Amino acid sequence: MSTVAFTCPRCFFTANVSEELRYCPHCGLPDAMDAALDHEPIEVTVGSQRFEVFDRIEIGAISTIYRCRFQSTGREVEGIFKIARDPRVNELIENEARFLRRLHAAPEAARFTAFLPAIEESFRFGDGSSVRRQANILRMHPEIRSPDELYSLVEIKAQYPDGLDPRDVAWIWRRLLSVIGHVHAHDIVHTQVLPMHVLVEPREHKLVLVDWCCAQSLVEQRAPTIISGGYRAWYNRAGGATEPATRGLDIDFGARCMIDLMGGDPVAETFPLNLDPALQRYFQRCLSPKSPGSTDAFRLLADFDHLIETLWGPRKYRPLELAPKSRK
Repeated sequence: MSTVAFTCPRCFFTANVSEELRYCPHCGLPDAMDAALDHEPIEVTVGSQRFEVFDRIEIGAISTIYRCRFQSTGREVEGIFKIARDPRVNELIENEARFLRRLHAAPEAARFTAFLPAIEESFRFGDGSSVRRQANILRMHPEIRSPDELYSLVEIKAQYPDGLDPRDVAWIWRRLLSVIGHVHAHDIVHTQVLPMHVLVEPREHKLVLVDWCCAQSLVEQRAPTIISGGYRAWYNRAGGATEPATRGLDIDFGARCMIDLMGGDPVAETFPLNLDPALQRYFQRCLSPKSPGSTDAFRLLADFDHLIETLWGPRKYRPLELAPKSRK
């Protein structure tokens, strides 16, 4: 059973507790969401829109994530209900909504919306007897029918512990570079391009970059980057521990995700022995954020396309076989 940091939204008691906790060990406050969902889905109304919230997906450091259903453009949609675990991080949930709305409003956004979750609603959740926590309701591209269709790179790595074939990694990297390029073109950095935030749909080769709570603008005052403990070594290796977030940080983290997925060591920066030396040199370049062209995602994409076509010939569809996900 895993442990996570828990902060009570009423008394602000903080401790490491089991993720199955239902009550604050200090003041006894139940987690209203989980306690209610133990019995049946709950209904949340925002304005005239109703959302049915059910099935917890994950507890993160900042938020708890659930599935939800709602009507959109005349059909039922299954999306994500994401709520701050602690009201003191409400502004991070608001930050996610602000940046996603900005990216979806960009003139060329239609080319990249498949790679980004969209904000359906962002609001404060809670009644008069509880401290209100910020919540976001997110929807994916219409062709992604359910969160169950999406696999994080962590989940893919678990199914391919010896490393994923570089030809499969190639389409994932191309799509990740595309969305990073779009984001960077608007002077925004994600700062958290980590394996649990890169989700792929294997059937149609879709990709979604999620968790925009810590996104930052390169032209506005920036707060320190927040990196979860398990990936602190990545951040230190990227040279970002004492510097503001940069475009190079997103590229560096994305490249380490690919190295990890192929069975290499993203901290030691070593590659699988059977990986073509040209691919090793390419990804090593992505780990050097001050080298020429190493922070230009679209240039890196063009260079990668040229490289893989030289190595493998014209691109063609490769099925990625993954075991179906089971709901918790």
